[in-house]
Parts: sequence; C-alpha cells; structure tokens
Amino acid sequence: MTAPVSRLSNSFTMANAIVDLDLRHMSGNALKCYVVIVRKTTGWNKVTDRISIRQFMDFSGIERRETVSKALRELEAMGLIVRHERSGRITEYSLNFEEPTHTDKPSYPDEPTHPDKPSDTHTDKPSDTPPKKPYTTKDTVTKDTVTKDTRLGARATTDDDQPKFSEPPAKPKRKQPLPDDFAVTDAMRAWFAEQGFGFALQGEHERFCDYWRGRGEPMKDWEAVWRNWMRKAADFAKPKPQAQRPSGHDLSRMDYGETRIPKDVDWLQGV
Repeated sequence: MTAPVSRLSNSFTMANAIVDLDLRHMSGNALKCYVVIVRKTTGWNKVTDRISIRQFMDFSGIERRETVSKALRELEAMGLIVRHERSGRITEYSLNFEEPTHTDKPSYPDEPTHPDKPSDTHTDKPSDTPPKKPYTTKDTVTKDTVTKDTRLGARATTDDDQPKFSEPPAKPKRKQPLPDDFAVTDAMRAWFAEQGFGFALQGEHERFCDYWRGRGEPMKDWEAVWRNWMRKAADFAKPKPQAQRPSGHDLSRMDYGETRIPKDVDWLQGV
C-alpha cells in the first residue's frame, strides 16, 4: 500500500550522530522525547520552543507525566538538550550544540591505499569535527540558505537565534505559619476593590490573622489563602432568605372541618 502523500513530502532532519553515537545510550522514552523536541524546534526552523508535558505525552504516546520528566532528565544528563525555565511559563527546550558527555566514537575502517599513489602516514578518515560553515546573518537567512548542521540537523543560526540560558529555577515554596508582619499589600487591596465586596477590608483582615495565628497551621501561599477567605466572607455576608410562617390571625381563620362520629359505634354515644 502506498503511504499517504503527507508522509512523503513533509520531513525534518536529524543528525547522524544521534544514531551513530547517542542511540546506544538512550532509553526508548528518551528517544521519543528527543524526536518531539527536534520536530518542534529545528523542524519549524526554530532554536527553542515551549513544549508542555501534555504535548510530550500526546506526541510520544507516553501515558505518565513522571515518565516524560524522567526521559527529559536523561536527555539533559546526556547533554543532548538544554532546558530553559521561567517562573509561571511553559518550559522551553532547545538542542544542545556541544559534544555529548560520552566519549566513545564509531569506528571507521581504513581506506585502502591506491597502488599508484605513494603511501604516507596520512589516512583519509572522516573527521569527528564538522567543517565550519559560512556565518549567516539575520538578513541573509532564507529558506534556501538553511543548512544541516551535524549535531542540530537544523539551520544556520544568527545572533538572535543563539540559545539564551535562563537563571536556575526558583525553589518551590515551603509551608510556613502566617508571618507576624503579614499585611495587606497594594496588589491585595486592588484585588479586593475589584471584587466589590460589601464589607470592610481591615476588619476582615484582622479576623483572618487572628484565626490563622490561633491555629498555627502552615501554608505555602498565604496570599492565596487570604483571597479565598475574603470570598467566603462575602458569601457569609449575603442575606439568607427566611421561610414564611402563617401569622396568628391566619391560624384563627383556618377551617379544620367538622368532626363526625359514626352512629354505629355504640361505645362513643355516651361521650
């Protein structure tokens, strides 16, 4: 059966060194994630791209988030990818331009010496170092000038395309009791005003602090707990509808009907 046209006409390149050098050291899940990164970066002529864990799972078929994270750590330890993390944003990934961490190289057989050529000590073997390629500026990069680098399988890079290494990610917040100096910030005050709550901010804030200092329970994000407290306080402040009960005047007018005693019940006749 002939493959669909879309599988024949569209393609992206991957460096030969991935198969020659790195594949033997790589797990199957790591290879899947690496192919996804190549497709999302150099496959679209980009150096970096934001790729979520869900995208890795959808493209690779890996079912567990922990398995994807482990595979990405493996690629990072091998020196094949670079992770660029920013607080509150999806992690960016790029292919590493440097040599891998392992040192074993594929062996190439010696080429036979031509009988008509004088033998010398120099042998023509493929060089491990790829030849330098002409520097391309941002103005001259076009679809026709895209090159295939041995490690990247990608395009010629420009100054703007060089990967930018971000600062190490901030450590996750740890639970702690309510600070003694916990006060309403300008951002909290602005959020409170936007909600349009019908009660005083300062009084409810003091009740919040007294309650949580009394409990002594640690939390990771006290501002989030504070906002949730204010929402619940607004719910409690809303008037609740009361059920209507009939008044005494209405009870006096209620007709309960006439009580009739059957005539055939003899023992009730004398009552």
